[in-house]
Amino acid sequence: MRRVPMTAALALIAAMRASVAEGAAVDVRIDHNATVVDGGAAVVVSVRARCPIGLELLEGIVTVNQGGSEGEGFFGVPCDGRPRRATATVLAIDFLFEPGAAISSSLLIVVDPNTGETLEAQDSRAIKVR
Repeated sequence: MRRVPMTAALALIAAMRASVAEGAAVDVRIDHNATVVDGGAAVVVSVRARCPIGLELLEGIVTVNQGGSEGEGFFGVPCDGRPRRATATVLAIDFLFEPGAAISSSLLIVVDPNTGETLEAQDSRAIKVR
């Protein structure tokens, strides 16, 4: 039986951990534009999200703040390791969205059903409401 030098074994373990970490990446990105719908009662925001195969979506949330008022909406994506597009309809509460500048934030939370461990990704940016 051939023995592997300790430094080679450690390098192999480090490489395996790095590839697992890359595969475990969770990511969410908000599009730069949103669209007013229902006379300002909501805006539709697009996101691009990715989560690893084998994990399950717990929550996908998008908020939009315009002029100090904020609305919230939800989105879903399959955890298949591929970047996916999704939309969230963000509902205004006691105000109407208008064309112009706004701030949007997104949170993607996934869970490993075998361990209960959760991973999350966030994004926040200035957007243009049209």
